[in-house]
Amino acid sequence: MATQRFMFMQKRVTWLRNAMLPSRFSPTGLYSDRIHQRTAAFRLLVHAEFESYLEDAVLSHVHARCALWRANRTPSITLAALVAYDEIEGRPPTSILNPPQKPSKLFEERLQEALTRFNSRVRNVNHGVREMNVLRMVLPAGMDASTLDTTWLATLDAWAQERGDLAHQSSGKVGLKLDPGREYATAKSLVGGFKTLDGQITKLP
Repeated sequence: MATQRFMFMQKRVTWLRNAMLPSRFSPTGLYSDRIHQRTAAFRLLVHAEFESYLEDAVLSHVHARCALWRANRTPSITLAALVAYDEIEGRPPTSILNPPQKPSKLFEERLQEALTRFNSRVRNVNHGVREMNVLRMVLPAGMDASTLDTTWLATLDAWAQERGDLAHQSSGKVGLKLDPGREYATAKSLVGGFKTLDGQITKLP
């Protein structure tokens, strides 16, 4: 069963479709510049929903696994991945027998530092859902890269790259004329991939 956070994102995408795109899609694919502009805005806003969902999903899972560890020392793949993917190496210990020299850091301290850095990277550094962004979030959360749907990931990466191009265009230019029907179909397909990912994150041991 999908998480509440995923279902909220899915509802938001549907709401954006109804708010931003034509009620009926043209069989000829001919639209006014205004519709093309609104379709571009649809992509930008859907991208924001995808990004926000993924950030919330991985952080919620990681924090929950850390809480289980603190409560009853329940080990998990997530804890191992979080520490393994931590980008700042700890200093080697100087001594554990002769204080006041700096002792070796205990696992609890290393875990908390890794969690703090991961939380900061996701909330403050991440800006998108391209392949690099996705991997930097899901791998430290415990996902095995081989379990990711590479077709979905490639589609998401290309879609997000075009989103970046749109975001940097002048608001006075139509630029890439997105077809609203195809754009919504792509968004729905990507939502389906996020649903699969949602289940995978939830089931991580």
